Amino acid sequence: MEGDNLLEDQVYENENDFEINTGRIFSNEGDYAREGEEYLAKKCPDRLADSLEMTIRSLLEKHTKPSISSTNSTDNYLELKHEKLASGEMAHLQMQNFKVDHFVLKLEYPIEGPRQPSRIGKPDKYFYYLFEFREPLRITKKMVDAGTFELLFAFALRQCDLSYLVQFMEYHIDHNFEGDLSHFIKYLVLIKRKWEEPLLSKELIAASDQWIKENENNVKKLGWREN
Repeated sequence: MEGDNLLEDQVYENENDFEINTGRIFSNEGDYAREGEEYLAKKCPDRLADSLEMTIRSLLEKHTKPSISSTNSTDNYLELKHEKLASGEMAHLQMQNFKVDHFVLKLEYPIEGPRQPSRIGKPDKYFYYLFEFREPLRITKKMVDAGTFELLFAFALRQCDLSYLVQFMEYHIDHNFEGDLSHFIKYLVLIKRKWEEPLLSKELIAASDQWIKENENNVKKLGWREN
């Protein structure tokens, strides 16, 4: 019985490795940016790095709680953090993709409460909230719009170890495409065409092409049997 439980835990952990996890995606891209193109076949273009950071930021604000809140602190630590980011004092870091691993919101109302109408004049107090880009956030296809999922899926595919590509594909067929192999193959072909040039390595493209070809044959066989 104990062995069975360990096996179940291992399966669950391995399965989680194939999730679209924004924290893992950000951390990996940070590693790639520091190590250079030798670490990964293609460096992330600046425009896509900006888009990814903006996307993750929006999702963190919507789906997670801040790591640090000025409502729970008596000092001005977060105010100073916000000023450094907003003033350009950290511009030398902000110009390097994925170097700054946090952001600070400055609000006129508490994030936990209802949104207040716009005020005339300066508020008596501001509220500051720090979020970390490495915060683990699991994203599924149903949680986000099609464009957001496509961007995150492309980065998750880019980061997939070739040794686990088959498991990655099977995971997403079941968890994000309702087991529809034919639909997933069409989606993967579009992803490959759109993201091959900026993100995907030749090795990953070759392995994906092989997987697509093999599974297209399976779809055709199943279709013939059903008829």
